[in-house]
Amino acid sequence: MDPAKAVRMTADDDLAGWLATNIETFSTLFDSAGLLAGVIEEAGDDFRYVAANANTAHRYGVSPGGMRGRTGRSLGSPEDAIQRTLAHIDQCHRDGPSQSEIRRAVDGRDQHYITIRAPAAAGSDGARREAFVSLDVSALKSAEVEAARQQSLVDVALDAAAMGIWEYDIVADRLSWDRRGAALIGFTGDPISLNAFMSLVHPDDVERVAAAQDAAERGDGGGYYRIEHRLLLPDGRARWIEITGRLFFDAEGIATRAVGTVRDVDEEVADRERQAILAAELDHRVKNSLSLVLAIVDQARRTSRSPGDLTDRIRNRVLALSKTHNILAARNWREVDIRELLADELVPYGLGETERIQLTGAPAPIGPKGAVSLGMLFHELATNAARHGALASEHGRLSVAWSVASGAAGDEIVLTWKESGGPPVPQQRRKGFGTLMIERGLMREHPGGVRLLFEPDGVRCELKLALNRLMAS
Repeated sequence: MDPAKAVRMTADDDLAGWLATNIETFSTLFDSAGLLAGVIEEAGDDFRYVAANANTAHRYGVSPGGMRGRTGRSLGSPEDAIQRTLAHIDQCHRDGPSQSEIRRAVDGRDQHYITIRAPAAAGSDGARREAFVSLDVSALKSAEVEAARQQSLVDVALDAAAMGIWEYDIVADRLSWDRRGAALIGFTGDPISLNAFMSLVHPDDVERVAAAQDAAERGDGGGYYRIEHRLLLPDGRARWIEITGRLFFDAEGIATRAVGTVRDVDEEVADRERQAILAAELDHRVKNSLSLVLAIVDQARRTSRSPGDLTDRIRNRVLALSKTHNILAARNWREVDIRELLADELVPYGLGETERIQLTGAPAPIGPKGAVSLGMLFHELATNAARHGALASEHGRLSVAWSVASGAAGDEIVLTWKESGGPPVPQQRRKGFGTLMIERGLMREHPGGVRLLFEPDGVRCELKLALNRLMAS
């Protein structure tokens, strides 16, 4: 047969006859493309091959020339496969050409085929025929499954890291985000221009972001860059994000594309800022504590009567400072109630076990700075009362009352320490460390807010201190 005539075909031609006539002519093409091609016809409750190429024969383990006339059962096809094939022939003649995906197991492995079928003119015995071409897409399916698996792993990792992906087509000026990135920065997900993105960068960060982008486009760092900056969200809030990216260049070294990740680092930046503040505050507190210890040592040295007395004074006052620090540390250096500061000093002298000591007042929180000052004050007053005042006598009494009242400059803590029933207070007495500390410390820090009175029936200390200053950290 003339090959030129063999491949000529019209819509009215017999497809099965044409394919049967030309399958040998196109066999090399079909086989090289990995296609299975052939013509089948009904054979009672089975089907029979009219023509088939080498790939189809190979699928059944038959020589290319041995397929003509072979039935499904003779080729070892399962009954359910035979019935499906007959149903396909019927569907072809009822509905016309169709395309479907077929999955079959071969040696324990799944094979996938995309098959195109078309009805053909009946054979000489009237049996209905179908022409088919199938493409083995098993490798493609395996690749799709593996790609889906890899994408699933990437999704899990990105979700766990709260990270999104972005891509920028530099030539088209088209910046796009995946669903995570769009949700993270409050975008709708539609691509935007670089200028549109830069309009959302916090004004104080625009210059840094632009400089990082320019450096990457010049090829600095191999085109990689990483920067943290603030982004203005649709609700007006600013959020810190971390952008990492890599630029890709054409043969002439011009940047054409960039891809990267975006991550919410708002909490991380806040944590770093808090740590910096805490470090500075700790440094300040350590210096203040050391200065106070030096003052304690210096004053004790000048007022002590013996080495033993010097040792006792230093030890007791440093312990008082330590106790106040312990209370504050237990509360993460936040607020402490004034009652707790008083109780810490007065429990050793019978607070809670005797009516000689009375504390009266509502809860009044004090900040760390105020707590250190008041803790030292209460220690000196309690020590003085135990040595020379009301707590040195069985009949002595101590009353401490406080309240929060409105003052000219805001709320004030008003506190009165009143001793009575103890030994008489001498008219003239040498100023000890406690008195000097009160005068040089609290009185200087709170002018007019501290009065220390040595009344005949006992010491009276009156405090009227601004609450906002006591609450300072």
